[in-house]
Amino acid sequence: AWPASQDIQISGELEDTPLSWNTGLFFLAETLDYEQDTLSRQPGPVEPSSSNYVQDTLSFGVFAEFEWDFLDDFTLKAGGRYNWEQKRFAAEIVTSPAQNPRDRCQALPDGVVPKCQRTVTLDHPTGTVTLDYAIDESRTVYMKYSHGWKSAQFNARNGRGQLFVTDVADPEVIDAFEIGFSGSWW
Repeated sequence: AWPASQDIQISGELEDTPLSWNTGLFFLAETLDYEQDTLSRQPGPVEPSSSNYVQDTLSFGVFAEFEWDFLDDFTLKAGGRYNWEQKRFAAEIVTSPAQNPRDRCQALPDGVVPKCQRTVTLDHPTGTVTLDYAIDESRTVYMKYSHGWKSAQFNARNGRGQLFVTDVADPEVIDAFEIGFSGSWW
């Protein structure tokens, strides 16, 4: 696996208003190179199988957030992010010709091994809003709403099933509500 990421931020405060802000960009490039050789015994003789795949991920995000003390004891925090991601999956499976050739990643009876490739490109906004009430300098009660997102995932298997590359886990979205208390004593 090889990842590279960069996060660039600019932040500041407004002098006349108790407001601080932060904004920036996020970048991720990642490559996963996988190879597996297997011997298995299905009904019949022991047969070799070799599978390898490369998964490339390219991800960008733009975000902004602020924190505003609008009353002495109340603070409003909010932020949002726009996410864009592209994943490319390329697999090659080499198996014994005696196996079922219906899997488009398996070797065909003439020995030709097709390439299996899949690319998904997705985007989704995420964000959060929090309201804090400071009971005193050490204790705070808060309410928080978050909207989260996880991009699609490829489900790579050992190459013996018919759905080796066609399985893609759908993106996941969550809306979470939280009420909490934080504090310190002594």
